[in-house]
Amino acid sequence: MRTGELLLLLCLTFANCQSAIGQRANMDERRALPFLPQEQLVYEGEFSKLILRNINIAEFRFAARFDDAPPPAINTREAANPPSKCQRAPGLLRLTGEARADGWFHKLFGINFRYRIESKVDPESFAVLETRRYDEQGSRVRVDCAVFDRQRDQVTWIEKDPKHPAQRPNTITSQIGDALYDILSAIYVLRTKPLAPGAQFEMIISDAGHPYHVPVKVAEIKRLKTILGEVETVRLEVGIFGENGLVRRDGRMSLWMTTDPKRIPVRAELSSDLGTLSIKLKRISYDPQAVAAEVQGSPVECMGAESDSAAARLKD
Repeated sequence: MRTGELLLLLCLTFANCQSAIGQRANMDERRALPFLPQEQLVYEGEFSKLILRNINIAEFRFAARFDDAPPPAINTREAANPPSKCQRAPGLLRLTGEARADGWFHKLFGINFRYRIESKVDPESFAVLETRRYDEQGSRVRVDCAVFDRQRDQVTWIEKDPKHPAQRPNTITSQIGDALYDILSAIYVLRTKPLAPGAQFEMIISDAGHPYHVPVKVAEIKRLKTILGEVETVRLEVGIFGENGLVRRDGRMSLWMTTDPKRIPVRAELSSDLGTLSIKLKRISYDPQAVAAEVQGSPVECMGAESDSAAARLKD
């Protein structure tokens, strides 16, 4: 694998996995959702290796918003224990995450990339109902969709090449099991949980139809200088690397979140033999129009969560 492709993998790793916890949340114990009613987070990614220092190579954008339509009923243990009224939302929770190459990435490695993921989530149980992804790496483009059928304990994942519509799509159908979240929705669950130094969790994440077990350790409390000022943060060590990990190579990942009620992710670092990717919060917005623009305009055509057949509409 070329250096540019490996670096892109690190960028997409953050877009996918920057903070996910697969433990089922006790909704009665959670405080009010810190990203209500909408939120937009924008990050910049810097790469360092050998003589290269602090070169901006990517921008990352995340948004959360509630729809007006009521969510469908799902069969989960959490749905029997909904949160208090102050935590309820009127409809589905829509989450988006996007990574785009900055100018330096193209100059260094000769390709551009864009990666976008969208999730539809039940706001009471936080169970993911649908995941859409768009992955563009130079001339290579892939789109995929996963639909989670909680009644049948089944997830169906389909990947297509939009440049070759006649080509047979890749399809995986498997049991959901304990993977209540996808890789995007899990970050928002993590922001609702108390995190004490020394605590450890195992993340169970559904990605491309497969479950992944990822260890998380709450390492320390530390003050950091950020765009929000000097703030107290909690540092998490997230085990996404390893032979059976989301990234099958040696490496380390750390994530810092504020300890205030907002629990804003302000910084992340991914280190491997490629170098270090440092990702820092650049801007935060609660403007409804900005968030609405972020979550609209999906490049991925996908079936709704209520679809009886996950394959039917993607194969059309």
